[in-house]
Amino acid sequence: MSKNIFEIVNSQQSPLLEISRINKLLNKDGGVYIEVNSALARRISTSAIQYIDDNLFKSWKQRGTCINCSDFEQTLGIRPIPNKEHEITNEFILIYCEYAANMIYLLQQKKAKRDKLTDIIYVTEENIKKFLAWYNYELKYYPDEQKVLVVPNNPYATSVAENIENEALSYSVIEYNHYLLKGNIDKKKAILVALGADLEPHRKEISSINKKLEDSIFFMLNSLDIRHNNRTKGDKNYKEKVANMNTTELEKWYDELYQLMLTAYLCMENVKRIDAVDKLKTEITQP
Repeated sequence: MSKNIFEIVNSQQSPLLEISRINKLLNKDGGVYIEVNSALARRISTSAIQYIDDNLFKSWKQRGTCINCSDFEQTLGIRPIPNKEHEITNEFILIYCEYAANMIYLLQQKKAKRDKLTDIIYVTEENIKKFLAWYNYELKYYPDEQKVLVVPNNPYATSVAENIENEALSYSVIEYNHYLLKGNIDKKKAILVALGADLEPHRKEISSINKKLEDSIFFMLNSLDIRHNNRTKGDKNYKEKVANMNTTELEKWYDELYQLMLTAYLCMENVKRIDAVDKLKTEITQP
């Protein structure tokens, strides 16, 4: 039975650990601290959430009728944070990350100019982004509304991953799309090789749906230094054009191939959907 994207990732990662780290950075000693210039000309250090409660929350456009961060967390259903891995639901992950991202953004945009944020705030924001990227989600910022939303980064990749039975390969589909993989051409190549091997038995099926799609995928697999050594002069598979490509150009074509492979998986899945609709049509129209 196919798994959703959260089940695929959670089998290899620890969402509880990541949420605990972000929570500590926002609330505890050693986390995001703000140096506040007090009326007595003394600098007072305070945590991110405490500073927001004291100075920013009540004027925040997105607070609804909540009166402080604790009230907002309870309204969202993210307080208290679970202490067992299996208690962390898919919904909790997305809601908590969106909440944390909004708190960070509120600090960055609305804190008093005289007050100073510690550099750890950038680490916290980066942790949120990295954590969300596991699940193929990203942050979208809306300054006029004073809000940040968590949205799917590549919904096609998510759809494909959830329909591949091989769990390791499913994870690779999402991993390729991870922004931290940018520039890692060897890792991308390994993922493309694995996807190519998975699609190989379906070549005729893909060709029957879209001949040019099938031809493009396997031409690129065999000609862009992925399956074969196309960049070493003297090798039987040598391609001068490919040998002259720099890594940036080669990576661009790898990314194009990845998108074509996603398209192939989606096309095969859509054939099943169309067949199901045809069956439904028959049942509805025939007496």
